[in-house]
Amino acid sequence: MISPAVAYQKNMKERPDMRKDAYKYFFEKYFKDPFVDKGFLDTIERIKGKSIRQFIPGKVYTFRYDPVYKDLLDYYDKRPIILCCGEWIAESTGNRIVTGINFNFLPEIARVNTLEYYYRSVKGDLDQAYKITSETDHVSFIKRALIVLQDIVQSFNIFNKTGQIGYQFAMRNYIVGEHMSQNVIVEYDDWEWIPFVQTKDVVGKPLGQIYKEYLLERKALAKKQPPILKAEEKRKYNNRRG
Repeated sequence: MISPAVAYQKNMKERPDMRKDAYKYFFEKYFKDPFVDKGFLDTIERIKGKSIRQFIPGKVYTFRYDPVYKDLLDYYDKRPIILCCGEWIAESTGNRIVTGINFNFLPEIARVNTLEYYYRSVKGDLDQAYKITSETDHVSFIKRALIVLQDIVQSFNIFNKTGQIGYQFAMRNYIVGEHMSQNVIVEYDDWEWIPFVQTKDVVGKPLGQIYKEYLLERKALAKKQPPILKAEEKRKYNNRRG
């Protein structure tokens, strides 16, 4: 699988056109009717993924979403595109929750860096998963993603200490159920489009304002240390996240 940073550099000359076309591409393939085979050049991992009820850590997903508490939010996204970090059950409500980094809340370079540092941290497993999917179209799993994305210290070290991303800005929880629909896996070969998607589905604030807030908070978030958890607290945290 090609590195996200290498793919981004490869696409630099076409960047204006990709910015213009990315949302339309995602709309036609993933938003409009994602479970229809689009042709012989298409893979069907996303179609087979429909039968898997649980979200897979390390996959990129998109879905329709209508937040339960949207009246309390400054802004929200009706069509998130997330790097899935895990799934858990909320103790207070019993709701099934999926947690992920929503790329739509990050500016272009931050999206590339998030994908790149994730890729570097799981490269061997991700390359193997990509190979399996390319050869068989089966839904593949990225074993190391369970460590990288569900361990809070690992995530901080990769995305903040090394990447200086401030990824917490875009980390969100989504309730799985009647408020979520059409959740679909974004195929590996389409990850190169993710930095260029200019969403039309964020409500409450213009994207420019959200990106400005991110840039103001990024350095402080990147320096913020992960909470020190006792053994029992860490066990509970990891169980909740996974």
